[in-house]
Amino acid sequence: MQEEPTKQDTFERQPDELPRVEPQGPSAVAAPVETEKPGRKKRLTIILAAVLAVLVVAAGGAAAYFGYVVPNKPENILKKAADNFLTTNASHSTGKVSISGDGNAVTVDFTSKADAEKKIAELALEVKMSGVSVPLEVRYVDESVYVRLGDISTLQSILSTYASSYGVDPAAVAQIFTIIEDEVVDTWIEIDETVITQSDEAKCVVDSDWKLTDEDVSLIKSAYEKNQFITVKSHSDDKVNDRDSIKYELAFDNEQAKQFGADESLEQLSAVKALVECAGATKDEDTPSEIEDLEDADYTVTVWVDKADKRFNKFTVQTKSDDVTADVEAFITYEAVTVDKPEDATPVMELFTKLQQAFGELYAPGQDTITTFEESDVSFN
Repeated sequence: MQEEPTKQDTFERQPDELPRVEPQGPSAVAAPVETEKPGRKKRLTIILAAVLAVLVVAAGGAAAYFGYVVPNKPENILKKAADNFLTTNASHSTGKVSISGDGNAVTVDFTSKADAEKKIAELALEVKMSGVSVPLEVRYVDESVYVRLGDISTLQSILSTYASSYGVDPAAVAQIFTIIEDEVVDTWIEIDETVITQSDEAKCVVDSDWKLTDEDVSLIKSAYEKNQFITVKSHSDDKVNDRDSIKYELAFDNEQAKQFGADESLEQLSAVKALVECAGATKDEDTPSEIEDLEDADYTVTVWVDKADKRFNKFTVQTKSDDVTADVEAFITYEAVTVDKPEDATPVMELFTKLQQAFGELYAPGQDTITTFEESDVSFN
């Protein structure tokens, strides 16, 4: 007779029934456990490492693309330079303006620097026309304007030559220039706050905030988004003062620029509101804006942007209308700005008195009844 198999001899089970092992005491045999093969574990590790490597490379590539490649695309560098320009308070510039037309030519060499945060500025000009050269320096510091006129001997020579043709005694012209050279040339003249504030417009400039606020920047950007008058025609690598730069050839849309200038939202700029408030300026709807003259001129605009700091470092503007051609070239840097207050400057009211006395003696020798200027006698309105 065949023996019936025991539970220890079989794991036979019904379908869908989980295998089970009945406890048989301390000496019972445990159910066999399947162990992971070494080769499978090694393959899994390699796969995980490969996936991780791909993720790391992909993440690094994305970071490089969005952190470097995208910001350094030429079109994005130009946009960033424009943003930086609107929020920059301190800058230096040097350049030249050339204007020609109707047989005449004028050039103006200039250097300037300004800090809107500190409210300081300095400008040096040299105007040249028909062999005449007139240098002029202007500084604004400590709420006063300082002006210095340079050598005007070439101007004297030209005026003396043409004086007789206009019925003017050349000797009188020479005497006038002698007085100016003695009292004015190479002398710093101070126009202090008490004189400046006699003009409502000048007072506005002194009292208002020179720098653009965040709201101002937003207004300008918004107005430009509606009227994009600049488009990029081409760009190329270049160098400006040995610094790697991108040169942008820009197309200028006169009609869009006109619409930008006429955008009513720009009337909310802090500088505009300050002028309206303290100078009583109003917008005459019947008077066409000066920007409408853009329709009659062709503009060629080129800008250079430093690759490293994404700031404009050079620009040129060429304009041409029916009878006038103008060219502007400027180089820009952004180091800290300081403006020195001239020493031994002559107050402007004192200068007026000296000139009055000098001209009084010139045209009425021997008179001792010279009326002197008082500060209240002079108004800049």
